[in-house]
Amino acid sequence: MKRLGAGAAPGTRVPPATRNPNPNPNNRRRRPSWRGVGHLAPARSHEVEVDVVLVGSGIISLFIAHDILEKTDLSVAVVERADGLCAGATGAGQGYLWQLHRDPMNADAWSMALQGRARWRELAAADASFTVDQCGSLLLATTPEEGVELEARVAAVNDALPIEDRATFLPDRESVVKEEPSLSDSVADIFAGAMLPSDGQIDGQATTRAMFRKCERSPRFQSYFGSTVEHLIVHGGAAKGVVCADPTDRANGSKTILADAVCVCAGAWSSTLLSSWLDGDDGDRWRDAIVPRRGHLLKLEVGQRRGRQRLLNHGIMESSYSKHYISLRDNHCVVNHDAYDVTFTATESDIDGALLIGSSRELGDFDQTVNSRAVDDIMRAARRYLPSLLDGSEVLLETRVGLRPFSATGPIVGPVEAVSGLFVAAGHEGSGLTLAPSTADRIVSSLLR
Repeated sequence: MKRLGAGAAPGTRVPPATRNPNPNPNNRRRRPSWRGVGHLAPARSHEVEVDVVLVGSGIISLFIAHDILEKTDLSVAVVERADGLCAGATGAGQGYLWQLHRDPMNADAWSMALQGRARWRELAAADASFTVDQCGSLLLATTPEEGVELEARVAAVNDALPIEDRATFLPDRESVVKEEPSLSDSVADIFAGAMLPSDGQIDGQATTRAMFRKCERSPRFQSYFGSTVEHLIVHGGAAKGVVCADPTDRANGSKTILADAVCVCAGAWSSTLLSSWLDGDDGDRWRDAIVPRRGHLLKLEVGQRRGRQRLLNHGIMESSYSKHYISLRDNHCVVNHDAYDVTFTATESDIDGALLIGSSRELGDFDQTVNSRAVDDIMRAARRYLPSLLDGSEVLLETRVGLRPFSATGPIVGPVEAVSGLFVAAGHEGSGLTLAPSTADRIVSSLLR
């Protein structure tokens, strides 16, 4: 194995070891199937050796793997507890590559998203496996107060964007409908809107599979699915690999993957892993630092195109959706902690033309079953906004359920101070696709220091 550094890249946010990022320290959730039960590997185990182990196979993990393979000569193994790709938040997302609903005052997340949008466009231009639908974004204000806030948001966004990339404020319902005719029959209150043409969307499932295939082409890439990580191997205060349950090894039942670096990219399960691997206060700090926020997305076949090539001109979102993203006010972090919420969103898949509508948010445990209340609420909202498209003839093709990795302090990216060579890249909530490129850049920089 090659020698790796363990320091943080400049600008990388590291969770301080002196405070607990948990928004509710008294909350103890039912544990999922990840198990971390100690530091010592079993004496008998099938062994493989790589430079870096990535725990999880979502878009964050795969983009890190991609950049390791592209930018270094290191080898990498991806370990996934599920039997295939798209088992977490990545596979259930709507695929927004948006800037308009973000707060420029949160400078770190703002710059990460800008970098992510640009990197995805570069990849799509260079590789036909990746497709960015440059359809633009449309935020809707549903009250006069939201209209005032939306006008202020447009001004702030334009101050932060390059001069050639401008958002537009739409001051009334008429101007909104002119930009998005699908809303012409809407019975919902629309007082104003805002649009940003440079925003786009990407199909999360297709993109994840394309990224995995690209990684697979490298002889320095390995992947292990259906493998639950059971142990972190620690020697001399440094991470030296992981031990995984290996259902294919009947003699030993486990596989040891030796490595100089381990990065936890397990989404909502990341805190459970880290809290079980680390002793005492170090483990307690991670116990609920990242928690699951269940979301639903509905995929519909819609026949009412009325001669249009597209169902929607733009991706659509109620402006109140932005409350789910961290804002900074007077240097204090402001984030919504509602236990249950449904905010209308709609996009059109550029893969098969289906209508994707959402979205719900529920703070809770690791339950990935369908909540019928959320499905009904999403459909009710969509019919208010898009009655001409959803006239009763639509067909529900798929209900996607994912667990967003919610952190009250935003994405946590960088080294874990308690163990040298241990890293984390998680807590991106609903922005994994957008923030994956900048997250990968930070982790790879940390690995090479």
